[in-house]
Amino acid sequence: MEDERRKQTEQKLIRSGRAEFLKKGYVKASLRDICKAAGVTTGAFYFSFESKEALMTAILDPVIADYEHMCAELAQRE
Repeated sequence: MEDERRKQTEQKLIRSGRAEFLKKGYVKASLRDICKAAGVTTGAFYFSFESKEALMTAILDPVIADYEHMCAELAQRE
């Protein structure tokens, strides 16, 4: 149960972080605003992610993996 709750918190932070980064850019994005939008405390943030950079990595890694997979598939077709 606790694992599920932690995963839900991480997903809320990822969604809120993505929105904040798109709106303000990485540098101007505020962890306080990300946490507020996710409905969690900054303590909960740091339980899930080491830093703002770690949150950005969690957002971008799946996108990069999908892109690499797509490129590999296209390369095989040629």
